[in-house]
Amino acid sequence: MDNVRQYRGTWVFLVPISNLRLTQAVNHEFRIDQINFVGAEKLPRIRKRLGIPKPISHYQRDGVLGGFFSSQCFATIQRTGKLSDLEEPVLELIREELAILAVSQLIFKHRHQISSLSISDETPRGTRSYLAINRSNKSWRRPSELLGGSDSLWLDGHWKHFSREAFFTQLLKIINGQIKVADSWQRDLRNAAIFAGQSQSTLDVPQAFLWNMIALELLLTRREDKISTVLPNRVKAFLGWVGFWEVSEFEQWIETIYKKRSALVHSGCRDQISRQDVLFTDHLLFNLFINIVEHHKIFKSKDAVIEFSRKVEAEHLLGIDAKTRPKTLRYMSRVPSMTDSR
Repeated sequence: MDNVRQYRGTWVFLVPISNLRLTQAVNHEFRIDQINFVGAEKLPRIRKRLGIPKPISHYQRDGVLGGFFSSQCFATIQRTGKLSDLEEPVLELIREELAILAVSQLIFKHRHQISSLSISDETPRGTRSYLAINRSNKSWRRPSELLGGSDSLWLDGHWKHFSREAFFTQLLKIINGQIKVADSWQRDLRNAAIFAGQSQSTLDVPQAFLWNMIALELLLTRREDKISTVLPNRVKAFLGWVGFWEVSEFEQWIETIYKKRSALVHSGCRDQISRQDVLFTDHLLFNLFINIVEHHKIFKSKDAVIEFSRKVEAEHLLGIDAKTRPKTLRYMSRVPSMTDSR
C-alpha cells in the first residue's frame, strides 16, 4: 500500500474527527475555511459533492477499513498532487481549523468542560487516579477523575446562537474572506484564533497561558513594540471604560501576566503561572475578539487598532471627552479580582 503514496492525482481526504457532533442546527455540515466538517449521517448523501467516487457503503463493505466509519464526524478536503506530499500538510491544516473551531468554546464553556477536538484519537480523553495515605491517622483517599471535557462539542442551536451573539460567526467570515480586511490582519486574526483554540484544548496550565499571550500579542502588538508598555494601554483602549477595569485592577494584572510570560519564555518559570492567569487571559481575548471583529469596518488592519488605542490614550491624557471609542463597544464575561485567591 505504500506504493499508493507515490501516485499523483486529485485526492479526497476523509478524516475521522473526535469529540465533535454536528446537528440539524448547522445542517449536519460546517465549514471553517478550507476544511468541511460533515456528520456521518449526511456523508452518504453528499459523497458526490465531496468528490468521493463510490457510495460510502462500498467502502464500508471493505473489511480492511474495519471500524473507520464508526466516527460521528469527518473532515473532508480535496487536494491535487502526489499523496506523499499532501498527507502531512492536509492533516496539519485540519488541526489548525479544529483549533479555530475550538476557540468558539471561549467563555461558552468552563475550562474544565472544554471539548478536545482532534483527528481520530490524537488527543484522547483520559482518566487520572492516585492514592494519598495519611501516615498519622491511617486515612486514605483514592480520587479518580476524567481529564478534559466530558462531552463532545455539539454544534447545536445553543452553540449557534452564542457564536452569532459573541464573535465566532463574524470571525469566520473574516478568516474565509467573506469580510474583507488587510491580508496581514486576516493572517494575524487567523493565527490568534489558532493559538487561542490550542489554549482551550490543552490541560497544561503554563502552555494554555502562553498560547493565550501569543494570541493577545498577535491582536494588539507589532514586533518593534515594547510589549510590556503598550499591551496594557491597548487593552485599556478597548476595555478601560468598564467598571471592572479599576475594581479588578486590570492594568496591574496585565503588567503582571506579561512579566510571567517573559519569565516563562526566558527562564522556564512554569510555577509562577496560575489557573487564574489563564482564565483572565481567556476573558481578555473573548472581549477583544468581540469588539475587534464586530467593528471590522473600523479595524481593517492592525495599524487601525494601534491608531485607535493611541487616540484613546491621548484623549485620556488631555482630559477631554472620549470621542474615539464607538458607543457600541461591548463587554461580556465574568472575572475575579486580581487580589482574589488564586
